Amino acid sequence: MLKKLDSSQLRVGMFIHDLDCGWMEHPFVRNQFLVTNEAEIRKIVEARIRGVVIECGRGLDVEAPTATKARPQRSRSEGAWPSSMGRSIRCRGQK
Repeated sequence: MLKKLDSSQLRVGMFIHDLDCGWMEHPFVRNQFLVTNEAEIRKIVEARIRGVVIECGRGLDVEAPTATKARPQRSRSEGAWPSSMGRSIRCRGQK
């Protein structure tokens, strides 16, 4: 799926399908590429390229959750040791 967005919305991991400029007006060898670092995003912004088209099937989507958002938050009661166990847990072989 193709989406047009402002270059300020670009993130590492997005696949650029098209830059909103002529092929001679940008600093890249190709018009289509995966954004692999922040320096590439800076080059796009510095070249005053306002719009880009991303291909969601080949890279991240605009609304894709980040790693911290994708991980569900566990409440204190989930995964925590029952308070009755406290520090009295012993390993095998220990008396």
